[in-house]
Amino acid sequence: MELFQSASMTHVAQGWVATEKERISLRREIQVLKKQREREISVKNSETVNLQKETRDLKEDLRKKEEEIVLLKEEQQHERSRMETEVTNLQTENSELKDILCLREREIRELKDRDIPTVLSSTGYAGGARTGEE
Repeated sequence: MELFQSASMTHVAQGWVATEKERISLRREIQVLKKQREREISVKNSETVNLQKETRDLKEDLRKKEEEIVLLKEEQQHERSRMETEVTNLQTENSELKDILCLREREIRELKDRDIPTVLSSTGYAGGARTGEE
């Protein structure tokens, strides 16, 4: 019976050693998996931080572009108003110049009408033909 107990104890000891080896192997595997998971989490955290920064930067760029658009629209409206005022002023000046031109043309016609008979009579022309002595 001692032999049986000795064999049984050997068998139990071998089982225990195999179980301990398996436990150690599983612990190592768990440690490797934990480190791998920590690296993956670290990479994901880094990516998350980078994406958050990129998102903040894009939002800031968008805000600046929207402000620029507003300023450009205001500038465009101001420029349009200035140009409309300039057009109105030029139209007014043009109208005034036309009025002055019409007055000058009338004055010229009046002077021609008044001075032609005087000039014709003093030069001896009457009705386009020359009269008088030479």
